[in-house]
Amino acid sequence: MEEVKTTKIYKARYTTVPREGIPSASIPVKPIKYHVECYKGDKMVAFYTKNHLSEAQMESRSFVGE
Repeated sequence: MEEVKTTKIYKARYTTVPREGIPSASIPVKPIKYHVECYKGDKMVAFYTKNHLSEAQMESRSFVGE
């Protein structure tokens, strides 16, 4: 039985390190970038960063095999 291939696409963000009572913060990346996480079953097998949403969607479709 073949494992199911899935992807997640989301906007890239920086996460700051918490310091002396200041909690970590998540800050959007500028210019906007997109991350693509590719999974086989529950295991992440690839991770991409793309400049445009259309590129990220194309990478996702290529991985899944559509």
